[in-house]
Amino acid sequence: MKKIKIIIGVVSIFSFASLTSAKEFYYFHNGIQIPLLINKDSVCVYREINNKDGQKTFSAETISKTQNEKLENESITSVEYIIQEREGKQVKMSNMFYVQLFDPINDVEVLRNTADKTNTIVNGSIPNMPDWYELVVNHSKINNSLEMSNYFYETGLFKNVDPGFIFDFSHSSACVTDSNFTSRQWGFTAINACDAWEFTKGSPNIKIAIIDAAIYTSHREFNSTIFVNFYNTTTHDSIPDVEYSLHGTNVCGIIAADHNHAQIAGVAPNCKIMPISYTTQNKNVVAANLASGISWAVNHGADVINCSWGDHNGQYQYLHSNILESAIQNALITGRNGKGCTIVFASGNEGANQVDYPAYVFSDILTVGSISSNNSFPYFSSYDENIDIVAPGTEIYTTAYSSNPNMQYIENLGTSFSAPFVSGLAGLILSINPNLTQKGVADIIESSTQKVGNYLYTLHSNRPNGLWNDSVGYGLVDAHAAVVEAIYRLMNITGFVLLCNSGQYGLQNLQLERLYIGHMKQIYSR
Repeated sequence: MKKIKIIIGVVSIFSFASLTSAKEFYYFHNGIQIPLLINKDSVCVYREINNKDGQKTFSAETISKTQNEKLENESITSVEYIIQEREGKQVKMSNMFYVQLFDPINDVEVLRNTADKTNTIVNGSIPNMPDWYELVVNHSKINNSLEMSNYFYETGLFKNVDPGFIFDFSHSSACVTDSNFTSRQWGFTAINACDAWEFTKGSPNIKIAIIDAAIYTSHREFNSTIFVNFYNTTTHDSIPDVEYSLHGTNVCGIIAADHNHAQIAGVAPNCKIMPISYTTQNKNVVAANLASGISWAVNHGADVINCSWGDHNGQYQYLHSNILESAIQNALITGRNGKGCTIVFASGNEGANQVDYPAYVFSDILTVGSISSNNSFPYFSSYDENIDIVAPGTEIYTTAYSSNPNMQYIENLGTSFSAPFVSGLAGLILSINPNLTQKGVADIIESSTQKVGNYLYTLHSNRPNGLWNDSVGYGLVDAHAAVVEAIYRLMNITGFVLLCNSGQYGLQNLQLERLYIGHMKQIYSR
């Protein structure tokens, strides 16, 4: 056994560097030494706050390396490690550890003698487990529960030990670990994104083009995002535009923010993003440049094209662009080798009974208005007979462009930020079923909506996908129901109902079938 020299006494000043210096960290599990990765930037400090009736209680505080001076305090009883677990998960250590005796009767004295030598407190046996004892680290030279438990085991005097890991066994309502997902991204709950992500978070085979001001692609939320086929509609080259913008970065975050334990999540993080930028020098854009960008997207394999721009309240009532409309029509018809690109436009932010141009030019365009968190129609969302659906558009917390890492997120509002919810959803649908036409994608999105709010939804002869309203269209998009419908259509093609000699039925289809049946029950129970 390894011998450890114990120095008895009160230690009041600790060094952060010595606590987290380069050495091997481990604990024992059933006699096997298990390596650990220690967080070298933070520790958990315990202080005694009460000693009433012989019972000591302690407070805990997490401090960072920059707060090293806080370790210089005689009230500190122990400084505990924080374990760096897989996928960014951190597990704090308590100031307690547990020791199992070989003989619950005769070894108690051995335990107390060892505890006295190391300045640890024996709190007594664990209820209903008489051979396990709880000990508390108290001003020991071996200043934390991890190394203290290792010392007790390595003496050979005890059967087993358990360091004081503070586990989080609670059920989390969040389906991702990004810190602001639950508290600030209400829109993802509203569209039932978590349930959709059980099937897919997108596929790198699907490209979503974002025609907007330049995206800050170096944002931490885009570390795993695959950006392809950059195009600058002003300079007409494929060099990434570094004239970064707030608006384009906002839009991209809603679609593509990685599920990476940072702050936010995107609708379709695994799809590829095609950044197509236009100038931000002024608000005036030549329509031919935008037409060129749309055609670039089509020619480079875009499946979905997000357009969070328009003419602001139909101000150009008599002025249309033939070249822009030609590019849009070509994308709808010939994109994706004849299946057609799904084109998503924001309805506009003028709050008027007139959606922006060119969102209304072709019926196959998906025109998206906004809805608020209480399912009310926000004042700014433009609408008319061309509105197709709505998506979250208020209090949208998303990525921002700033050189200051503390200012790289922002809360915004507008139909510009409703459209990317739908573009991301289209990416999920095509990731499941890439054989769908653009009309098939639109039909799924429109027919699977939630009829939210106090609106009168009625049948209309030119609206074949269900009940419709001229303020909110078919209603709020439902990512879960839409993805389930995409699976159903995929199965229907490959033999969901009948297996026969002439058909192909792969393992993936069987797995999707089981998921599909369970999720259909979930949808109908809402």
